Amino acid sequence: MPEVLLTRGVQCRDRVCTRLQAQQNGSAPPGKLHFDQGVYGNPTVKSTLVGAQHQKCCYCESIIGSAGDIEHFRPKGGVQQSASEPVEAPGYYWLAFEWTNLLLSCKPCHQLYKKNLFPLRNPQRRARKPSDPLSREKLLLIDPAAMEPEDYISFRREVPYAVRGNRIGKSTLEVLQLHNRTDLNDRRRTHLESVIQMRVVVDLAKLNPKNLRLRKAARRAEAFLVRALSDAGEFSAMTKAARAAGLF
Repeated sequence: MPEVLLTRGVQCRDRVCTRLQAQQNGSAPPGKLHFDQGVYGNPTVKSTLVGAQHQKCCYCESIIGSAGDIEHFRPKGGVQQSASEPVEAPGYYWLAFEWTNLLLSCKPCHQLYKKNLFPLRNPQRRARKPSDPLSREKLLLIDPAAMEPEDYISFRREVPYAVRGNRIGKSTLEVLQLHNRTDLNDRRRTHLESVIQMRVVVDLAKLNPKNLRLRKAARRAEAFLVRALSDAGEFSAMTKAARAAGLF
């Protein structure tokens, strides 16, 4: 965990909690809580997330490098059960500087789709203050840092679907629109076609072992396939599903 979260992060959390308590007992004027972005978005926090997530968005698996946003899995300032319902404030303010609540996300996933959405099976059991146990919440959103996304979402070619129609997978797709984003589906399709073509090159080289140029191309293709199937590969969940389905 980055040191800044253990030092300044703890101080910021305590200040936010104290401020909210003062607002609630009337000793401070109402208003938005201030969350110091210089702490939860500190370069050491971001670089650690970039490394841990292989430079990929935590939700859509696009390669984003350090260009992504710091995402609060449980929204800090306000929270929404669904897009048709109002934002309730405050959100999970005490988790704004909590390492386990921070992820790296691409800007579309963070700013256009996820935003304040955090659906629960029973919103009446939502944690509202630090002493409320998070364990009583039944999530309807995949936590990519604590759950195995492939248990809930798989792919038919480039299009994601909820495994056996499970509710968490369906809700995650709906919140992030992972199945309805044309640009994202187009990029996944292009990537999958590249993977399939690389497999063709490898197979051709096996049929023509005396073709040195083809053998050289096959070595590059094999390296591409190894990376594509690793956790570091862009859209690796889709690639692994395509492999399991025998597409290459």
